[in-house]
Amino acid sequence: MGIAFSKHVSKGIWGVLDKLLPSIYGFAFVLFAIRILPPEHFGVYTLIQAIFILTNNLAQSFAMYPMVKFAAEGGKTEEIFNIASFYYLIILFLASLLLISGKSFLAQVLNSPHLENLMYYVPALFVSSFVRNCVAFLLQSKLQVKKVFWIDAVYFLGSTVGLVLLGSMNYLHSSEVVLQLNVIMFLISSIVAIYFNEISFFKNMKLDSNLLKIFFKFGKYSFGASVSYSLYSQSDSFIISIILNPIYVANYNAAKIFVRPFELILQVINFFFVPAISKISSQKREDDIRIIYEKSLFMFTLIIIPFVMVILIFSSEILHIFYSDKYSDSKHILRI
Repeated sequence: MGIAFSKHVSKGIWGVLDKLLPSIYGFAFVLFAIRILPPEHFGVYTLIQAIFILTNNLAQSFAMYPMVKFAAEGGKTEEIFNIASFYYLIILFLASLLLISGKSFLAQVLNSPHLENLMYYVPALFVSSFVRNCVAFLLQSKLQVKKVFWIDAVYFLGSTVGLVLLGSMNYLHSSEVVLQLNVIMFLISSIVAIYFNEISFFKNMKLDSNLLKIFFKFGKYSFGASVSYSLYSQSDSFIISIILNPIYVANYNAAKIFVRPFELILQVINFFFVPAISKISSQKREDDIRIIYEKSLFMFTLIIIPFVMVILIFSSEILHIFYSDKYSDSKHILRI
């Protein structure tokens, strides 16, 4: 039985729009943060963001990915949501303790004295984004894409406006200012998520022991699968900082930000792929899984080839347009 993709066009449009939001924010970040911030401050900000993203992704792979799978398959949504939120909270709490207690060591290893004073922002980012992330993953499992879009829009568009205002008023002078903006917009986004959420957090504190075990069994494998990619996607900044210093991290990431659309395309596919495959798999529709895989692979290849060609040919021009001569040495990094 084939899949009628036309009936999912509306959801697909909202999904694409949702994944375009980080690009809009990234464009503003290039114009009003990377161009204005001193390279060392941009480098330190990149390290804080890398620590936050790496830890958060690993926590989500253990707690949120199982929720998407089990909720999409039609399980007891409230119990699934509570267990996922419980695991997510515990992992982030333990990670926060570890990062704060080891902040001096990390600052020394990464050759960044300023990192130690800013490490407190990582737990602040965890706390401010906790609710929005839990609700967004639950909505993803139900393919309620429009609601996810508005939750993300508040954060990304709000952050974009914030960067423009701060930059135009000459307040964008340090990495700490940008981190404060991130925390504030995460909090506002979480408030919007509460409005869309139909399930109360930890309303029923009696967590099903069998479901806890099932979550753990699946979560440890999704966590294991996520470790290699998460380390791969974030470790470059850490390695550069360890060998050199945050200024070189800034040069590297000034180029790297222009290949984010590559990651966004994958995220668009993955956004629909996980809940759709989980639901279809539970219904034993093997042929439909193959169709989704083939169409996703085709669309990804169709989009990415011209994108890569543009980057290879016009890397110098792209960097000059956005940074003038500030990061001109990054053109070779962008090509690679």
